[in-house]
Amino acid sequence: MAPIVFRGPSIFPGQPCAVAGRGGENGSICDRPGSGGRRCLPCRHGMRAPPQNEIDRSVKLRNPGASKEGAGHRVSAEASKSVSVVTGGSGFIGLSLVERLLQDREDVVIFDRSRPPAEAVAYLEGLPGKLTIVPGDVLDAARLGQCIDTFKPSCLVHGAAVTPNMQSERRDPALVLNVNVTGTVNVMEQARRRPGMQVICISSSGVYGDVAQRRDVVGDTVSELLPPAPTSLYAISKAAAEQAALRYRELFGMNIIVARVGVAFGPWERDTGVRDPLSVHLMLARLARQGARAILPRDLSKDWVYSRDVAAALAALKRASLLSSTTFNISGAAAWPASDFARRLASEFPSFEYRCRPTAEAPANIDLHGAKDRPVLDISRLRDEAGFVPRYGLDEAFTDYVAWMRRFEHWKQNMMLSS
Repeated sequence: MAPIVFRGPSIFPGQPCAVAGRGGENGSICDRPGSGGRRCLPCRHGMRAPPQNEIDRSVKLRNPGASKEGAGHRVSAEASKSVSVVTGGSGFIGLSLVERLLQDREDVVIFDRSRPPAEAVAYLEGLPGKLTIVPGDVLDAARLGQCIDTFKPSCLVHGAAVTPNMQSERRDPALVLNVNVTGTVNVMEQARRRPGMQVICISSSGVYGDVAQRRDVVGDTVSELLPPAPTSLYAISKAAAEQAALRYRELFGMNIIVARVGVAFGPWERDTGVRDPLSVHLMLARLARQGARAILPRDLSKDWVYSRDVAAALAALKRASLLSSTTFNISGAAAWPASDFARRLASEFPSFEYRCRPTAEAPANIDLHGAKDRPVLDISRLRDEAGFVPRYGLDEAFTDYVAWMRRFEHWKQNMMLSS
């Protein structure tokens, strides 16, 4: 099924008709093949708008007229349409979620400044759900509002973010704060105009800060009850975005939840230009495909979470009938060392070598994004309220990831880039 792709700014009512592809008077005939000679509809600005059937064909109803509950809120019958808007849907986690929802026969609208790679779009168009791609920036509140008004989603998943490393934070700190905080406020402002719509705010376990150094951590897990103590500008911006979103929930009775994603890796991760810290697994896989040597500063152990599990967890939260909590950790079931992944890569790619002891002559070429191991994230709330249990342990994730890397040419080429 081919995706419906609207290009440029002229895709919403109130702007020149994108279907006819040219300007014209209100009520003039749309000459696009297949339009049936339908007249373009007039809009409030006196410009041509897309024929309604061109917009309606991107929306598929699921149980029309039914209502559902979620996050302690009852959703209206109008919001029962099976359409989800995903901001940042071309990115790592966003694209993983888009894939999952399409596989589940849901209709998805990607709202993102950039398009997914062409190979990804070609793959996604073969899935059962219907895909629409809308170019847009969360800093453009009006355009986001037009997208919501046009597609009337039952769920808006806010995943658009800038994920910088320290160098990027120094280079453009304002960009990080604008996109991650102001962008979130724009999303909340537009979402509150559509009562009953579910909003899932994708956040990060980075809001907990340097957990290994915190003295208020009790036990060997990190639960959602641990107060945020962010240190990096990225984590500070995500914590602020979380709090803003939850305050909107309180002020306006909105159906909003926050999902704190742990250390993720897997399919669809790539260097997008706004996500600097690549996962250890992607860096190792790149070196393995290059037949190079990986040198880790130490053997880091974490509760890594596979991107397919992240997508499944977000889908479970979206579909949960009633959630009593507002914030959920998403992570893997158990911690395992990075060397276990590297060892499996070495067996798959015989010319690849790795070691965990850098020297002056051979310094580390893998960034572990942390000097110490932290306790694992407690995901019992996610299990108890949404019924989600991770499927991918080390072996399952490795097998799936290698098969995926070998399937897609875009990622084969991306893997050959310098780390």
